Amino acid sequence: MIAEWTGSEWIKKYSFTGKTSDVTLNSLIQVAVLDEGKIYQDTITAGPTHSWTALDTTGYANDCFHPVNSVTNVPGHDVINEIERASYTEADRPDISKDAATYGSGNNVNSALKFVYNWGNVGTDYGGSTNSQTGSWYQIGGWANFQFPWPVSAYNSLPDGVGDLYKPATLDIQNMHNTSNNNRGFNQGAESEELGQINGIGFWIKLSVNGLSIDANDTFRVFMIDTSDNIVYADFNIEFRDHWEEVIIPISSFQPYRGRRPPYGWKLVIELVPPKELDNVNQFEWRNLKFVGIQWQLAYDEYGRYNPTKETITSGNFEILGNALGGGNIDLYIDAFRFVKPLLVTSGQDTTRNLEPTFLQRPNISNYWQLRNDALSQLEIEKFKHKEYNIETSGDDVFDINFGDSFLLENDELVFVPAGERDGDEAENKIKLVAKRIEYSITKPQQGPGGLRRRINGSKVFT
Repeated sequence: MIAEWTGSEWIKKYSFTGKTSDVTLNSLIQVAVLDEGKIYQDTITAGPTHSWTALDTTGYANDCFHPVNSVTNVPGHDVINEIERASYTEADRPDISKDAATYGSGNNVNSALKFVYNWGNVGTDYGGSTNSQTGSWYQIGGWANFQFPWPVSAYNSLPDGVGDLYKPATLDIQNMHNTSNNNRGFNQGAESEELGQINGIGFWIKLSVNGLSIDANDTFRVFMIDTSDNIVYADFNIEFRDHWEEVIIPISSFQPYRGRRPPYGWKLVIELVPPKELDNVNQFEWRNLKFVGIQWQLAYDEYGRYNPTKETITSGNFEILGNALGGGNIDLYIDAFRFVKPLLVTSGQDTTRNLEPTFLQRPNISNYWQLRNDALSQLEIEKFKHKEYNIETSGDDVFDINFGDSFLLENDELVFVPAGERDGDEAENKIKLVAKRIEYSITKPQQGPGGLRRRINGSKVFT
């Protein structure tokens, strides 16, 4: 079934059979409401009459939402000194401060986000009744989620919500549309450097489990969701706990997620009859990326389903934390979350003609400032590009210019001098040249008088 939220109620758009009498099938339809973090199920009675019931207190039913205890800003990872501290000086961060002032409070020192998940002693719930799989049971694991536009917040002083100011509120991996100042193309100055196809996701990550570094090589998953609810994912490992590690995942590494039946019901049936993989008939819409998530895979089974009761966990860390320590506490840190694209710099904006500038490929340069200096150097070369004209004249005044003399050539069809490159008497269609070569010839046609002809090779004068 496909349902649509009108603002006050859910309206059924399409059903599997199109029959309102199919109560059994349609009564299983569920909708995830992100703003509330709850799963709602549609119950149909005779009439038909629809009623939506929240399943957040029903065992296993709300397993796609994992309530976080807290999200706070903490000191991030220092990519230069690999330290964490409350303030920095110029000696610590020369790339940030140039006046030797303290780079301290209020200056984005706490650049990392800390996601805390905590659950009580749920060890007795393992293998128990399904009604016990609610509440803090959904916090067994670690997750970090972002959606566009971000931040999404209803707490502001504007008459409109933050998300209402963005049209459309998605990310296009091609990243070749508008710049941040709503312009298009590569002749928009510094804003044009924002363009360029996104080819990866990068971030720094750190995991702490109850403050104990007793395990390593943890598997994580990055998943992305588009506006049509298609999902792609990619897995990666971090080698050590309580240690910052950088992760860069190419877009080409993501693969479609094909859903599985949740691990509900009798465990014996699930083990004897594995859930059938669903066909993914829709393609992921990379132009409508809406949601990005990072999750710790220890709480998921081999089918990618949230299942903390799986055997590998009940005999591992989660059972130890749940039984012996009276609960578990997972701290997941994310810093420098970003989308990766090739470096792109511009030497400036041409305000005279809005033309796409010439592109240069510098695959061996990986530093922004080095690439920018290279572009500016090329700009200086282009400003003094050699220009040469061949002019032919005839008549009585063929001896008014000598070798080495400078003269002005005016031609509305051949000559164009940019405003920033004009010198002295030069104008838009008038250029100053130096006679580098002069040739004279006498012509005598078969009929009529001949004459004296002059050919001048003139070059642009640089001053």
